[in-house]
Amino acid sequence: LSLEHTSPGELATAVWVGISIGCLPIIPFGIATIVYVCHRLRLNKLAGVGASNVCIAPFVPFLCIELGHFLRYGEWWTTFTRHTLVNEIHFRLWEWLLGSFIVGPILGTLGAVLTYTLIRAVRAR
Repeated sequence: LSLEHTSPGELATAVWVGISIGCLPIIPFGIATIVYVCHRLRLNKLAGVGASNVCIAPFVPFLCIELGHFLRYGEWWTTFTRHTLVNEIHFRLWEWLLGSFIVGPILGTLGAVLTYTLIRAVRAR
């Protein structure tokens, strides 16, 4: 797995796919989705799954929820109580989904550019 599709562009694209899908609130199906998409696009599956670890809780999901809440209501989410976390989980999941459509591609692009640059620099030596 680590030796297939290893051009800098393919690895950068796999990282972009892994981070973008990793931001989505599909926690039990995230890795399977990344492996499937990387397989269909003929990308490095290991790089995609490894890159999705950037999106571990609580940082990226919290960022997605904050941005999703801002998109829905025009203000940042500031009331962190049991009621807003547990009883309104359906709102938080919807906000996470909305925010992940913006945060995912942005973080994915940063990761892809970093990966492409590092791979080119290492292979140039």
